[in-house]
Amino acid sequence: MQLENDKNAALLLARKDGQTTLLDLKLPALDLAEFNIAGAPGYSKQFFMFGPRDLYRPGETVILNGLLA
Repeated sequence: MQLENDKNAALLLARKDGQTTLLDLKLPALDLAEFNIAGAPGYSKQFFMFGPRDLYRPGETVILNGLLA
């Protein structure tokens, strides 16, 4: 699959097997601005959360994994 490189693009639309997904390309992938994740002074820590899927339907159980590095 190849995607056109358009710096003015705002959305990515993907369709497959009757399912449609829209991704906003102008928003950051992970916004942690509202959380105090600085950690103790002198320690550089990062916390990553990820799951097996990016999208869930209402009512589905969300499974997440975390990594503190």
